[in-house]
Parts: sequence; C-alpha cells; structure tokens
Amino acid sequence: MKTRIAKMVGITLLASLLLTACSDPYKPESNHGRGQDYQVAEAQVEAIEGVSDASFTVSEWYSPGEGGMFSSSGLDFYLKVTIEDGYRVKDHVKLLRFLSETIWSVNNNSPKGKINIEVIGGIDQNFHWETAIDEAYPDGASATVIGDRFYMNSVTYTKIYGDWPINPTQSDTSGMIERGETGVLKDDAIYETHFTHFDNDEGEFTQVRFYRKILDDGTIYTGDLTVRIYSDANKLECEETFIYEEFLPDGVTPRGDKTKVELKCIIAASDFTREGLHAVVTFEPQEGFITDEVPLKPSL
Repeated sequence: MKTRIAKMVGITLLASLLLTACSDPYKPESNHGRGQDYQVAEAQVEAIEGVSDASFTVSEWYSPGEGGMFSSSGLDFYLKVTIEDGYRVKDHVKLLRFLSETIWSVNNNSPKGKINIEVIGGIDQNFHWETAIDEAYPDGASATVIGDRFYMNSVTYTKIYGDWPINPTQSDTSGMIERGETGVLKDDAIYETHFTHFDNDEGEFTQVRFYRKILDDGTIYTGDLTVRIYSDANKLECEETFIYEEFLPDGVTPRGDKTKVELKCIIAASDFTREGLHAVVTFEPQEGFITDEVPLKPSL
C-alpha cells in the first residue's frame, strides 16, 4: 500500500512539474496601472516639426518550446517614426531618449519582450545607431540594430526607466530635428576589426587588428591611421601610427599585408578589467571615406 501511495505521489509531483514548465499564454500585468493612449502618444510625436508620421503597434508572441516544455509568450511594442523630406535628425541621442520614454509610457497592457523603435528617413547614410545608444545609455544597455530599426528587451527598459508605464515624457524636443538634407553615402575607412587579449609562447598580449577598406572601384583608404590602446582609468598603454605603402606589387591582392593594420600591446590581464580596456582609432581625412574617430571594445 505504501509503495502504491509513493508511486501516486511521484506521478502527481511529475505532473505538477510538467505543468509548471509549460507556460500559459502571456497575461499582461495590470498592477502597474494604465499607460497613456497610443493615439495621444502618436500625436505628441507628430507635433514635432519634421515628423510626418508616428505609429505605435503591439504584437503578441508565443514560443511553444520543445513539445510544450518551457513555453513562453509575451507582448512586443513597436514605435515607427517617419521624418519628413527636407528634414534631418540633428541630435540622435536626444531623439532616442525621447522616443524611448514615449514608448515606455504607452498602452493598456504591459510589455514583455522586444521594445522596437524605427526611424524612417532623416538619417545620414553613414550614421550608426550604436553610437547614439552607447551615449544615451552609458551604463551598458545593449541593443540590437537592424537597418532603421533597433530594439532592447523590456527587462532592459525596466532597469533604465523603472516599471512600465512611466508618465508621458516632458522632455524638451527642440533641436532634435532640423531642416536640411541627409549626408552623402560614405564607406567606413576600416573593416573586420578584431580586439582581443590572449596568451601564447611569446607572452600575454592585447591586440587590435583590422583592414583598410577597399571600395568597389578599387580605391583604398590610404590615410595615416593612429591606434591607441587604453587600460583602466584611461591609462594609455600603447600607441602607433600606420602609414600606407602606396604601391602594391604585381600579384598581391588589395587585402594583402599592405592593407592589414595590427598593433600588439603587452598588458597583464591583472592590470585591467573588461569595462576599462578600450582602444581608439583616429584617421587622416580622405574623400569618400568616413574618418570619424572609432572607439573599440574588446571581445575577451
């Protein structure tokens, strides 16, 4: 009798665990209160000179897991903003913060998943949203950028702004967008950047490596490059300027050694942290190439 009871208890516990592993469809939390109406938020964004359209939508999602085990579900938010022809974004960081505060204040149901923002038009062709994201959220909020759209997880938004919904933003919108045409298309001066720290028979090294960019017409970025590697407290550890050798010998492809830039720096791992270690590449200007300073973080 005891054996049978034990088996029944075991079966009951197993069934309970299986039910726990299977998640019910997402039920938005209501204890955080009601966000502002999406139409009001859209109108607030559209009131900014240079914005022709703003659209807020939500998308429910469900992932069944494997055989119903560990399923999950949620609600993604989307805010799409279209910049009017003849206008351009002037202050990307300010616009990013404003749109982020707006999207985190909207809707009746709480989000769980991706918080998407998309900006159509008005962006210089050589602009990278990663730069604005790093400046807007210096504490290391990570975002995924896909073309004109970028998103962060709702958990990240909660860490930045607190529980959803926040009060409608009262941020100053002046200076975010201005009249003017977007910048012309240029190419990055370098590509395939690698920043690593490793040990080998020679010792312990921190290394920055990349290649000079080659355009479709064969034009190579030939300007002088300076690479600086810093450890914690912005201590300069290594610095070197690289001068391009103008002529490539016959039979050598443009991606040969003459386009490769590599700087090795001896820094003991105990002398820095991942957050503190960084590098900066500066460029001599050259037409057709983006020569703004490029910050690099290592993959350790």
